[in-house]
Amino acid sequence: MKRITTLLMLAAIMAPVAWSQTSETINDPVCLPALTGHPCKDKNKVPTLNLGAGNPIHLISGNKYQEETDLPFLPSGLELVRYYNSLSKGNPLLGEGWSHSYDTRLHFAGSKLQIVHADGSRTMFQPRKGDTAHAVQTSQGKLQLKDNLWHWELGGGLGKVFNQHGRLIQVNWPGLEPILITREEKPGPTRHAIMKVQAGQQHKLVFNYEIFKNTARLSRIDTHVGTFHYQHEQPEKHTGLRLIGMQRPDKMGKTYAYEAPYQHGNPFLLTGISMHDHTGKKTVRTNSWAYNEKGLAIRSNTGHQDDTQNRIKIEYISRPKIENAPGLTRVKNTDGKHTNFHTSIKGGKYVLEAIEGAGCHGCATPGTKAKYDSKGKMSSLDGTQIHYDENDNISQLDISRSPWPGLQLHYDAKDRPITWSSKITGAEHTRYNDNNQPVEQNFANADQALFEYDKDGHLIKVMESSKNKARPVTTKIVSEPKNNFFAIEYSDENNI
Repeated sequence: MKRITTLLMLAAIMAPVAWSQTSETINDPVCLPALTGHPCKDKNKVPTLNLGAGNPIHLISGNKYQEETDLPFLPSGLELVRYYNSLSKGNPLLGEGWSHSYDTRLHFAGSKLQIVHADGSRTMFQPRKGDTAHAVQTSQGKLQLKDNLWHWELGGGLGKVFNQHGRLIQVNWPGLEPILITREEKPGPTRHAIMKVQAGQQHKLVFNYEIFKNTARLSRIDTHVGTFHYQHEQPEKHTGLRLIGMQRPDKMGKTYAYEAPYQHGNPFLLTGISMHDHTGKKTVRTNSWAYNEKGLAIRSNTGHQDDTQNRIKIEYISRPKIENAPGLTRVKNTDGKHTNFHTSIKGGKYVLEAIEGAGCHGCATPGTKAKYDSKGKMSSLDGTQIHYDENDNISQLDISRSPWPGLQLHYDAKDRPITWSSKITGAEHTRYNDNNQPVEQNFANADQALFEYDKDGHLIKVMESSKNKARPVTTKIVSEPKNNFFAIEYSDENNI
């Protein structure tokens, strides 16, 4: 059982809480809090609160984040997803602010290494020691220099490889052939650009570029299902391009709007998205955004700019700039009611400490309160105490708001729940095999359950013993996969 399962169970026990995860990205060598990346997701294994509002806008940085899936994740490990971050330059070949699945890059800042992910989030590493650099968050593995290539090893066969320029050249998924990335080596406007992404013999992406108004752009990507086309335009008096459209192989697609009245002078700020059918004649406006003079997103709603569905307005009253400094963001919902978000910086990360007010679309739940330690890890949520081991993995939850007084959940180093206890029930212990399957459960009343599995990991027998019964009760599961059939054999010799 993964830790996220436990957190969901915890959320069910307590009052409703908007669980999500924050992200990080690097904008310069100074270790500043993340400005870009998904405000509701995190690549680390620590719990955090949703820092997003609307569709989504970062409550502290004011970054508008958008995620567009052109080709969903395939069995070969290949995918094609585009990301937009209003506070990022992105990949200029795709358009200002935009990047795609294979734009993840390794950055060098002296002895410190940092990975900026395609979605704008980041992974920070401790100072390099020789050819190795360990991630600040232990769960994020380590970087190792081998044959002039940097290998990011996450364990279990998962990882990525970067060349000497910090460009991504290989992606490793457990049990799959490596995804190999070929880049342009010749000098010119497309140098270092991706030419092909190959996932074994099954799937590949072929990138095609062209020169548009003296600027190189990604014009299309050829895939096994057909070609994805991308349209661009160049704002007047600017050299950069903005992505204005995507067309799928079936001719359906999306149009991206950059409407000057809502950009406050920055022509690269995304203000809306529309979907169209294969004829291009039927169009639906799905979302709209607006920005202030600082380039911060201040409004989000469903539909056109003047629509009111899911409409929110954001006021950045006080943005924290140093460690432990308090911040305040106020959001007005469709009904004109306000929600206050009390924020701060902990351990170099933006965090949400308290939510008060009426609530808003896409926001964390009002009434939620959280505390954090010096590393920025959540230590308390609405009275629930969160404990970590030396590797920053959750080791214990003390849940005060529960029907069971003194409820505690304990975990081992592999994130598996090993003890469940309360003052009323006593303690229940669980032991696992190497496949993370429970093989033994011991209950507070001395009852015991043993589990057996076949070579394929299917449960085949359960033996239950009790101090009140002389012999164990056995349940066997007999299956016939070919015939789509299984039977349960129950044996209780205590009743003979």
